[in-house]
Amino acid sequence: MTPAGQLVAASAFVVAALSGASCGPDHLTYAQYGAQLARSADIAQNRYNAVTCVTCHAERTSDVGTHIYPGAVLEGAAARPSWWGGNVLDLHVAVEDCYMHFMGGPRLDPTGDTAQALDAYLTDLASHAPASSTQAVPFTVPPSIADIAPGDATRGADLYAHACETCHGAKHTGTGRLGLASLLPDDTFTAHLMQYGPACTREIFIEKIRHGSFLGYAGTMPPFSTEVLSDAQIADILAYLEVPSGGTCTP
Repeated sequence: MTPAGQLVAASAFVVAALSGASCGPDHLTYAQYGAQLARSADIAQNRYNAVTCVTCHAERTSDVGTHIYPGAVLEGAAARPSWWGGNVLDLHVAVEDCYMHFMGGPRLDPTGDTAQALDAYLTDLASHAPASSTQAVPFTVPPSIADIAPGDATRGADLYAHACETCHGAKHTGTGRLGLASLLPDDTFTAHLMQYGPACTREIFIEKIRHGSFLGYAGTMPPFSTEVLSDAQIADILAYLEVPSGGTCTP
């Protein structure tokens, strides 16, 4: 199940008996245990996973700074009326989408320690959140991809540093990259350039940024919505990565 284009039926996720004082593993409260899980790549119990919840989401609005996160701020998330741009109406499903698609974890048992701890953690964050953080967050992911005009490499270098480098590491060298994240742009060129040509390879870059691992595209990358990265900003990143422009993609 993916969030794009599908409304998920609402169901109860917040367990009424759960509170910050409930006990989780190691004598922590569930909220404390959830905070610990959110900051650990071990949360998914998948040896290939290298990301944490706070890799893709700022914990609080004050944490954002100049970083460009693909996901919305966690503070206030539990109090929002919907998630994934209104396509998901159940917090458990919204959390499970991240847990399964981007971390390679199994389905989350709503009564298990991990689900209850994450719920308590998000509920605790929401209890201290400003009203502005509890509103639904727009998240537009276009279902189809088209080429975009060439961008500016200087602007792209700054955007890459703030949106891409955390996972993919430095351009060409991959210095600092997380786990199995692809080396950019080299891995994508190697996999696609000779087979599909420059124009289609450019659209593959755009597709991966926009759709991530959703809509049939493989991998564990999260999608970057139009609210997070505009087409012009993606064009700037592609210019920095020296992705060819021009021509027509005819697969």
